Amino acid sequence: MAFCKSNDLTLSEYPELKDSWYGQLHHNMFCNLKSLVVQKCEFLSHVLFPSNVIQVLHGLENLEVRDCDSLEALFDVKGLKSKQILIKQTSQLKTLTLSGSPNLKHIWNKDPYEIISFGKLSTVDISLCQSLLYIFPLSLCEDLGNLKMLVIESSGVEQIVAMEDTTSTKNIITFPQLTKFLLHHLEKLTSFCPRKHTLECPSLKILDVNHCEGLTMFSFNRFNIQQCDDILIGQALFSIEKVTPTMPYLYYFSKHLSCLLYSSK
Repeated sequence: MAFCKSNDLTLSEYPELKDSWYGQLHHNMFCNLKSLVVQKCEFLSHVLFPSNVIQVLHGLENLEVRDCDSLEALFDVKGLKSKQILIKQTSQLKTLTLSGSPNLKHIWNKDPYEIISFGKLSTVDISLCQSLLYIFPLSLCEDLGNLKMLVIESSGVEQIVAMEDTTSTKNIITFPQLTKFLLHHLEKLTSFCPRKHTLECPSLKILDVNHCEGLTMFSFNRFNIQQCDDILIGQALFSIEKVTPTMPYLYYFSKHLSCLLYSSK
């Protein structure tokens, strides 16, 4: 109960929390916690938030995770699902910052669809996570109406969105509030989504793409996409007609600029 009045917590400063963190936490233990910093926290297992901690940290708004070599996932959604919780939980998380966690494979170890909502998430900033192959499962995108900034740098990301197990049939992914989209040094990134989905960001002001050589940036009409068994080859990130009228700042640096821009023609 010593943390009940705390708004901010740096987890590495309290190694005595190890046993309760992966055991049983009192439901009011972190009732006022808004900001959590996890940096070089040696007692962590492969999951940052086991299911019991997810239920306790329901009011958390800002999460920063840095230099945690042991982590393979952040949220143990599998654990929540195994408890057969019938009411969908709502996370208050607004800002997610991940950096320097080379073994992190998943943010959610199972698609959180119908289990937990992250609808208040507004800023996602990820860097130096070489094992992270994607950012969002497809079903989660339906909740991201408040996402304003998405930054991904120097990581192993192959797609921004993965299909996973989902019942979604929508072909359009919309981030209505996204104003800044930055992709830097993502050598494995080939597409936004592995299947045929249109990305729309009507509020986008800054698109900054640097050294993402495998990514086709723009398509020039809706017919110029190569398709094979519904898996897209070289799917473009945006339709040029959709983004240029409303986006004053476009930064795109590549050794193969003309090839990438026109590869879908």
